[in-house]
Amino acid sequence: MITNDPDEYRRLVAEDERRVRRIRQMVDIACAGLATGLLTRDGARDLIADTRRRVLALAPECALQFDLIYAPRLRRIARESGGVDISEVSSIK
Repeated sequence: MITNDPDEYRRLVAEDERRVRRIRQMVDIACAGLATGLLTRDGARDLIADTRRRVLALAPECALQFDLIYAPRLRRIARESGGVDISEVSSIK
């Protein structure tokens, strides 16, 4: 939403910053869970899918960002930490 009101603009920017911070926290928590190496392939896939659902519930416009940035990062951590290979993007949607 575009606005000429400086107060409204600051409010919108602050709201976006809160959402970005929350998304980072969710992804960081998922990364930590995957990094333990204790999850099975299904457990890792479910964690990634749940993280994606939560991110999109908070910011539906971030689907492409999640698929291009966060999903590969999460899959790489799962592979490197626990030998869990989740190579298909479709398996986490």
